[in-house]
Amino acid sequence: KLVEGSSIKLECVISGSPAPKVTWAKNGQMLQSGHRFKIIADRKKHLYCLGIGMVFPEDVGEYTISATNQFGFISGSVMLMSEARSPGGLRMTSASPVKRLRETSMSPIRTASPSKRLEEIEQLDIEKYFRPRFLKKPDSRECNEGETTRIDCKVTGRPLPDVIFYRNDAQVYEDYNHRIVVKEDGVRSLIISPAKPEDSGEYTVVARSAAGKAVSTLSLTVIPQEGAERPRILEKPQSVTVNEGDMVRLEVFAVGRPTPEIVWLKDNVLLIPEKHPELRIEGVDGHGLLTINRAAKGLHDAWYTATAVNKVGRDLSRCKVNVSRTESEPEPSRKLYIPKAKGVKPVVEPSPERVDLRKLDNFDETDLYDSSRMQKPRIKKKVVSAKQKILGAVHFECHIVPIGDPNMKVEWLLDGKELEYANRIMTTFEFGYAALDISAVYPRDTGVISCRATNQHGQVQTSCTLIVKEERGLVERTQLPDTNKLDKIQTTERHRQEISLAHVSHQTDDEEVPSAPKIVLNPDPVRVQEGDPARFRCRVVGFPLPKVDWYLNGQAIRQSKRFRIWSDGIHYFEIATVRGYDHGEVKMVAQNIEGRIEASTTIEVTQAKDLRSVLHRADIETSDVTTKKEKGRHMVPLREVEKPIAGLKKVKRVERHEELQSKFSKLSEEERMVNTLQADMKKTSQRDRKYESFIRQTKDQLSHWEEAKPEEKQKNPFLERPKQYLPAPYEIKVDVTPDMQAPVVLERLHNSTVQAGSVAKFRVRFHGNPEPELAWYRNEVVLEKSDRVGWIFPEDNVCELFIRDAQVGDSGSISVRISNPAGQAGSQGFLLVQETVDALHFTESLADVEAKENDKSVIFECSVSDYTAVVEWRRCVAPEAPEEVLRSSEKFQTRSEGALRLLRITDIHQSDAGTYSCVMLDADGKEIKSTAQLIVKGTVSKKIEVGLKNQVAREGTISVFNLSVSHADVSGTWTKDGATIQENQKYNISDVGNKRSLTVNDARSTDEGVYEYIYDADKSSSTLAVQAMHVSIVKKLKDLSVFAGEVVTFEVKISRDDAIASWTRNDQAVTSDGRVITTSDRSRHMLIIENCTATDSGTYTFAAGTASCSATLEVKDVTVTSPIQNTSSIESMDAQFECNVDKPGYTAGKWFHGESELTSDDSKYTVKTEGATQRLIIRNTSSDDSGVYHYVTGSQSVTKATLDVATVEITEQLHDITEAETAPVTLTANLSESGAHGVWYKNGQRLQDTSNCSAVVDGKQHSLFIRSLTLNDQGQYEFRVGNKTTSASLTVQGAEITKPLVGISATETETARFECQVASDSVQGSWMKNGQLLDADYMHRFVSSSEGRTQILTINDVTKEDAGNYSFKFGSASTAAELSVTGIKFAKGLRNITVAEGSDASFTVEVATENISKVRWDRNGVMINCDDVKYSIHSKGNLFTLVVHCVSKKDEAAYSCIAGSAKTSARLYVEAVNITRKLTEVRAMEHRNVEMTTEVTNSSVSGIWSRDGVTITQSERIQTTHRGKTHQLVITDAQVEDTGSYQFAVGKSTTSAKVVVEAIHLTSRMKDVMVKESQTATFECEVSHPDVPAAACKWTKNGIVIKPNNMISITVDGCVHRLKINTCSAEDSGEYMFTAGEDTSTAALKVEAVTIVKHLPKKLQATAHEVAVLECAVDAPGITAYWTKDGKRIDATEKSLKYEASSRDVTHTLKVKDLVSEDAGVYEFVAGSVLSKTTLFVEVVAVEITKSVKNIEVVENKKA
Repeated sequence: KLVEGSSIKLECVISGSPAPKVTWAKNGQMLQSGHRFKIIADRKKHLYCLGIGMVFPEDVGEYTISATNQFGFISGSVMLMSEARSPGGLRMTSASPVKRLRETSMSPIRTASPSKRLEEIEQLDIEKYFRPRFLKKPDSRECNEGETTRIDCKVTGRPLPDVIFYRNDAQVYEDYNHRIVVKEDGVRSLIISPAKPEDSGEYTVVARSAAGKAVSTLSLTVIPQEGAERPRILEKPQSVTVNEGDMVRLEVFAVGRPTPEIVWLKDNVLLIPEKHPELRIEGVDGHGLLTINRAAKGLHDAWYTATAVNKVGRDLSRCKVNVSRTESEPEPSRKLYIPKAKGVKPVVEPSPERVDLRKLDNFDETDLYDSSRMQKPRIKKKVVSAKQKILGAVHFECHIVPIGDPNMKVEWLLDGKELEYANRIMTTFEFGYAALDISAVYPRDTGVISCRATNQHGQVQTSCTLIVKEERGLVERTQLPDTNKLDKIQTTERHRQEISLAHVSHQTDDEEVPSAPKIVLNPDPVRVQEGDPARFRCRVVGFPLPKVDWYLNGQAIRQSKRFRIWSDGIHYFEIATVRGYDHGEVKMVAQNIEGRIEASTTIEVTQAKDLRSVLHRADIETSDVTTKKEKGRHMVPLREVEKPIAGLKKVKRVERHEELQSKFSKLSEEERMVNTLQADMKKTSQRDRKYESFIRQTKDQLSHWEEAKPEEKQKNPFLERPKQYLPAPYEIKVDVTPDMQAPVVLERLHNSTVQAGSVAKFRVRFHGNPEPELAWYRNEVVLEKSDRVGWIFPEDNVCELFIRDAQVGDSGSISVRISNPAGQAGSQGFLLVQETVDALHFTESLADVEAKENDKSVIFECSVSDYTAVVEWRRCVAPEAPEEVLRSSEKFQTRSEGALRLLRITDIHQSDAGTYSCVMLDADGKEIKSTAQLIVKGTVSKKIEVGLKNQVAREGTISVFNLSVSHADVSGTWTKDGATIQENQKYNISDVGNKRSLTVNDARSTDEGVYEYIYDADKSSSTLAVQAMHVSIVKKLKDLSVFAGEVVTFEVKISRDDAIASWTRNDQAVTSDGRVITTSDRSRHMLIIENCTATDSGTYTFAAGTASCSATLEVKDVTVTSPIQNTSSIESMDAQFECNVDKPGYTAGKWFHGESELTSDDSKYTVKTEGATQRLIIRNTSSDDSGVYHYVTGSQSVTKATLDVATVEITEQLHDITEAETAPVTLTANLSESGAHGVWYKNGQRLQDTSNCSAVVDGKQHSLFIRSLTLNDQGQYEFRVGNKTTSASLTVQGAEITKPLVGISATETETARFECQVASDSVQGSWMKNGQLLDADYMHRFVSSSEGRTQILTINDVTKEDAGNYSFKFGSASTAAELSVTGIKFAKGLRNITVAEGSDASFTVEVATENISKVRWDRNGVMINCDDVKYSIHSKGNLFTLVVHCVSKKDEAAYSCIAGSAKTSARLYVEAVNITRKLTEVRAMEHRNVEMTTEVTNSSVSGIWSRDGVTITQSERIQTTHRGKTHQLVITDAQVEDTGSYQFAVGKSTTSAKVVVEAIHLTSRMKDVMVKESQTATFECEVSHPDVPAAACKWTKNGIVIKPNNMISITVDGCVHRLKINTCSAEDSGEYMFTAGEDTSTAALKVEAVTIVKHLPKKLQATAHEVAVLECAVDAPGITAYWTKDGKRIDATEKSLKYEASSRDVTHTLKVKDLVSEDAGVYEFVAGSVLSKTTLFVEVVAVEITKSVKNIEVVENKKA
């Protein structure tokens, strides 16, 4: 079922040879490809399609497909029917379930009119529906690429039709470039912006409603841009490396058309100069420069991208800026040693710039949220998997649309569970950009990361994997110092990284051969304890890459917290925590499209043993001399070394001083507890780690000391044993001496691939001191020496591992670990053991071949067991002759296809006979050969071997003659009936190999005859018989009866397009000439006879192929029954002839004037036929028209008559006239005869009557009247009558404007005045606005006047509508000017107000425009007149006020203020209001805030505040507020003069209360103070009120306000105010004043200088490590002093370990502890403005060690 307007495609598969000719028809009418019908043929698939772009009811009917070739004709049909239930529904039916094909032709099926049912609907609903109709049809158009174009149309109909736009039969939907809009006037528009070349095409606009539809088509051509070029970067920015602080300049130059702009990005984030002030971005004309003035590593070390962009495209280039950080060397006197921590990469949080750029990337307008559409979430950019090391940072991001959906919820999941957010996890979702940042990852984070977005319409999810790699425990970096001898090691390292097991393959070609999965590393069985982890691994190869699944006890394993499955070339299955029920079988299944393979192993789970009793009894024996190895423990012997330590100088021993000895003893006593505690904690920690390692490695053996180990099975690979865990690194019990070196791998292990049964070897070279120990592992399982496995040391520091009789199961990872007390090292390689390949041999040998001489080629072929084997071909032409090696050439061609080996020999001759061999070499160099014979038979004479055969062909088809010859070089001749045939369009001759053929195209009866092929004396002949083409008549001829002289058309339609047709009349062939024409259009044939006569009557026959049909033609005679009559006419008048014939409606007759045939034209002659009357009309007769006229019928019946034309003379000629513009003019000519028809011309153009010009005829006088002359009326005028003419010239003198109009500006409500001056006082002109005359509607405000030559237009009360172009015009002269009108705007409009009944209501507006004199006030649309009783109107500047006095309920209304076109309105509400909360008396202190509050019954009314009867106006200090029903008066910083009676009035209600403001005064005054320098001075005052505001009080010194600082403090304690001056100096002396309100108090401060009564000695001598004591005394206690050394103040606080300062009464002491030489210097004592100084000298005493510390050896857990 189809819907009207949709598309349909009819398909049919037709095959045939030769390819058939296919046509489509509808109801018997041939269809051609056009606007809606598309005929498509795919001859390769034999598929033929008919597509109908838009289906309408008119398309109902039978569609037929016909196919024909020379061997037959078939056709099929399908019906497209209208469904009675649905006006717009169509359905398609067929006579059978499949397309019906038949061998016979089909007659057309006549159907009713397709629009019959629609007409019935129109008749029923004629009163309700009107068919859609285009009021404005769209026009075809062109536009340039990138421009905006629109397709506009306007339709009407009832109901209002829907409009749909189609392009090339596809409906146009709204998107980013296409918008469909409807304007207010009903115009529908399709807007295309910007237009692209693909928008070109045929557009169809369909207007459809229930009453029908209307269709309009147009074409749109978008002209592509020419000369536009994409940007190209010619000079790219270069990567640079700079130091911090250096300048960086990045330059780029790009070309393109238009010139591209340069945009810079840093790490894919757009750089904006405003956000990066340290960057300077410059550029012009394709040149870009990015300058970084001072590079910083954390800010500017990044990738920078320069992008050149224009409207055609973009180009980009990247570079790297590396910023090196320069670290300054630390000061030698201060060294801070901090242990290095593991480097953790910082988290790069997405900055706002980064997010903003991603907002704009890859989004368009269709991705925005639209509440009117059901938009499900969509992922535009998916998350990407990541790998990261432990503690590294990782970032995931994706793009989600629709953007801006308020209901969108984004969740991040780990293994299907929502992420538990923490400080290290941060998520972002903004503008469609979702991101997950993890600052530090751990192994537990490994899994599937998912982002799930959900809204009201659906859910979507994207996932990826996160793999966290644990850091390797082995140190692989070289421990050697910098040297140039590491090149070989580095080369070996790179070689190892490039080679891995994954790259080992039999294939040498780039393309991989599909192969079934193959296991190269089998999973090992595992034996674990319950609760421990278990891991299985395997390696599988194959192409395509196999899929690997794991099964535990038959159950498929899925990723979870306990089960982990991953692959990095090797497939892993890990059980995090083994349970008892996991005991059983583990199976791995690998499969791809080539096959399937599986491998099984076992997991044995044992219960955990209780080892506490065993561990309790376990004693570890030790030896003082030798080291005994025990399970789980490694002991290292210690020995005393007498060798001195390098780098330490020998120090002399000195005797300790008693005082120093006491200090050392004291310090050791203080640190003894700390050292003891730390030693115990370290010892306990070591013991715990030791026992934990001991338990983990030996608990199974402790429980089974006496159990015997099971014997290994024979012939199993040495690695098929229960998995062993690697022993934990043993604890080193010796100190690492400087001469020790950690092991270093100099030559690493290499991957090895060997055949099964051979020996596999791995070699490692190392270095270390002391001699390292080696341990070998396979797949992390320790290797032990056996008969097959062992290792030797062929050289110093070289170890070689060998595996004899290697098996396939031995494949895996081989690693070695090298360790000594100084450290560990290791290396790893892979072993791949391949199965043994069978011996090389021929699986299929060569076979003997026979050939004939001159054969094209022969082929030898054989097969080998190894498809990689290389073979060599040889030939021996005689038994005794040597073998000849054959090289690939045109003669001998060799080829290899898998295991197949081919040799092709071309152009066989007798000399090619001989023995041919295929030879290959085995592994030992032995030849393996296969041999065969080539036998070539003798030559054959050249002749025709297979002759021609007789051919029978249908007319119009092709006929082919074939024969075979003995040799390819035989060249003969083709003849027909003895005549040589040349190749042309009729005949095609082909010679291919030994085949010869002749093709006769479009066979006709003339092609019948004898065809021969002749070669020398040999020839072959055959005959060709042509059968008539089978043709059927689709549309037969019809009998015709016509009148003589008419045109006869015979039409016939046949079933074939290629049939040759012929016409005959009365059995005589009809030939084409000027009167008889035969035409054909495919299957349609016509015979046309023009100007037929009685001799053309007869029987006409059409013949084509086997079909023919006939029809009869009868030609009837026509005679004149009423002849034409002679007539006369006056020159310039019309004449007419009439006659009658005996056949009404006859139109084949002809009129003649003399010998000239007359035909109808628009100017002179008109021929008409009305019934039997034939009429000839001759217009504007002249003397040339006089003569004999006759009428002739097709039967040569003739009638004649004469026309006599009387001449007319012009008795009065026209005269030249010169007249002024705007004056009336009359041109007059007199004729000799009345009734003549004359014509007026101007400059050769015929004049027509207009409002200003008209022609008047009065008897013999002909006049032309021009009412008002203009310059356009000037020219040459001519009057014509018959062939007589008279002419005259009319000259018009133009008018002049001496002073033009001038443009003016006016404001609404003002008066505008236009003035201009003309050359004459009598000029009568007209005023126009925008080209239109000012009519009566304007005259009440527009006044036109003149003052002499000045023309004036006055416009009163100007409005915005008056703006426009005004002009004054008279004659051809005009002047114009613009009037611009400025509208009035309100700066402050009206607002609704609510007032109490009985009070006044005031409305105030502020006009923004200056100099507005008046406004209009309305009440409910009625203008208000000011009466000063009820209404008063005031204005002040731009403020206009309306006051409504003594309002009542009747005054409630809408009040408006109108100024020009501006209007503002508000409502007045009147309510009765009562006061519910009265004012209360308030007492306040001066400078405090005063608040008075009252409440009323209505929240929307405002009241009036007054003090002592005077209305209060708001100021900075006094504010009134109104919030709801509460009204408040606030007085800030109250003054004494604010005291009074305050009243609040609202409507008729009032309330009042008193406000009393009390002044502040002092109750206690300051006293004079005298202190010493550095002492503290305090002043105190007491005020009358507590909590006096800070603004009311201030302290001053000598008239300057005092502000608190670190030396001065101001405090308030109730009524007491204090000023404290710390560490006074002489500058603090002066007069101090305290002000409180208006009251003040003054006191003096006197600061006396300090006197030192005991000075420091000039010199002081002390010995190193002693304590130096410095002491001074001053004249008063409480003096603050300080000490300096060499001019720098000494920090003698409690934190100082060097200095200790103290004071007691008037004595001040400084102690310098533990003297060293650096403590010597000048020390000063500073007290106020005085000081005392001394010089300290320190004597350093040398110390010599008389007895050194010796190394000792102890047993663990013993004292040392």
